[in-house]
Amino acid sequence: MSNSSSAVATISMTFGNRLRLRRLVLGWSQKEMAVMLDVSPRAVFKWETGKPPILLTQEAVDARLTIAENQRKKNLKK
Repeated sequence: MSNSSSAVATISMTFGNRLRLRRLVLGWSQKEMAVMLDVSPRAVFKWETGKPPILLTQEAVDARLTIAENQRKKNLKK
């Protein structure tokens, strides 16, 4: 494995990375995601840039995003 490919392989998907990726896949701004999660846009910014919420909040965020993603899939099928 070359140095460049090993560097890519070691990138971890932190909560902030996963959150940002899911937000981008959904096509949302940080403000739109904040509305969906009932938090401030500042909270979304902080989470995405390395200050994760407490575990209970992470689980709630994941659950709400899963619901939003499922709803988006249903809307795309119509």
